[in-house]
Amino acid sequence: VQAQQAARNHQPDVVFIGAKLPAGGGLAAVRRLARNVHTAAIPIVATAESQQEADQLLEAGATSCIATTEDPGVICESIRRHLEPSDSAHQAPREAPKDVIRDPRRLETLESTELLDAESSPHLDDLTGMVSQLLAAPVALVSLVDDDRQFFTSHLGLPEPWSEDPETPLSHSFCQWVVSGREMLVTGDARKHPVLRTNKAIEDLGVIAYVGAPVFADNEALGSLCAIDSQPREWNPRELHILDNMVKIVEAELLVSGAKAKRSGLLGRIREVGWGVRAATRVLKTESPSLSTDQQAALVNIMDRHCGYLTGEPSAEVSPPREA
Repeated sequence: VQAQQAARNHQPDVVFIGAKLPAGGGLAAVRRLARNVHTAAIPIVATAESQQEADQLLEAGATSCIATTEDPGVICESIRRHLEPSDSAHQAPREAPKDVIRDPRRLETLESTELLDAESSPHLDDLTGMVSQLLAAPVALVSLVDDDRQFFTSHLGLPEPWSEDPETPLSHSFCQWVVSGREMLVTGDARKHPVLRTNKAIEDLGVIAYVGAPVFADNEALGSLCAIDSQPREWNPRELHILDNMVKIVEAELLVSGAKAKRSGLLGRIREVGWGVRAATRVLKTESPSLSTDQQAALVNIMDRHCGYLTGEPSAEVSPPREA
């Protein structure tokens, strides 16, 4: 954790990790660096005491490995090789580590939602519409990241042909990095980001500014609730707070509407839906002036539906007040 935080804060040209870190700390540090979008572009030189250890480090994301040595000249030379500038314009899109994206438990949890390739949910569509409205973003999505693609289970503002066929390969996915890092990803101009600047979504979908929050189920990151702009912009703290609340409502909706609800324990259901209802309450309390009466009514109906799921009682739809 300390290695990742230091690399993220200082953005060094190269990270050097010794194999003698206790309790497998070197391997864990390499994994953390490779999985986080803010550090994944930094070359990692690691030392290994055996070929097996070197193979593990390289598979985890190390750029190169050298045999464990006390000779500073050998270490400096191995680091120097990674200091040459590279032409990012000709680099292939960098994808998130496969061991995260293709993790069997994550994919099993994703499959259990029964949302892959399913028709868009009107409740999720209401939520993406609110995200677009509250963040003044032309595009808002709920993405689900599969092993080789991302599927948009709800979307607003996607250009054709993706609005008709709502999926892309991972070469066009920012959301895969939200899944890999398990934290919110914020960029005001992806063209300047060391990892995202080679992503094909920039050219093909016009993704310039992006903010995405991970969508969790059973402690597995399945995808992202995100807002996108085709122009550079800075996302302010209010917008990030709104997205953080909205993603909790989305997570509760996935539990209430999906097959995974049958697998979740009682405490997990209560907490997840409770967080969603509390987040919806906060959005209504702070952002109602920015929502239409239809959107306010939709949010109330979602809250009522989620509470009804916990109590076993049917929900009653609330209609927006009529205009005088």
